[in-house]
Amino acid sequence: IRRALPPFPTFVDVPGPCDPEDLIDGIIFAATYLGCTHLLSERTPTKSARMQQAQEAMSRVRAAQKQAKNRKKSPDSESPSTAEVDLFMSTQRIKVLNADTQEALMDLPLRTISYIADIGNMVVLMARGKMVRSHSAQENLDQTSEQTDMNHDDRRMYRMICHVFESEDVSYWLF
Repeated sequence: IRRALPPFPTFVDVPGPCDPEDLIDGIIFAATYLGCTHLLSERTPTKSARMQQAQEAMSRVRAAQKQAKNRKKSPDSESPSTAEVDLFMSTQRIKVLNADTQEALMDLPLRTISYIADIGNMVVLMARGKMVRSHSAQENLDQTSEQTDMNHDDRRMYRMICHVFESEDVSYWLF
């Protein structure tokens, strides 16, 4: 007796912001680099934990900008230093280029990128750094952060370098 197999959907090619062929060569997006901060993270946190870390990084960078702006309060003061950059993204790496000179400011192999979060018109690019042995290292990174109730001393923690960008092209980043 032959059973009828359930019909499987056929492959539908849905156009996205980036074609796969373009990603091999690389795509450039315009952005403003706002700054970076360091956080500690477990090796494989949940997606919601990563998003919370991205929001924390964004808050820290914004707070640092606000402090810098308050320190420079004078009639001819400039806003905190930000940089107009071009982000080159490919299947191999992400490069941050000076928008005027195209000089590479950062070159991050894709395998080091842990998470890319888009929050409104902000993007947080999280790159895994070195492993640290205890939660006390986070205290050295940020003296003002609140301590959590969990004891992380027995877990392997990784230092995450969180780069924060602002871009009108955010919706095209997540390829």
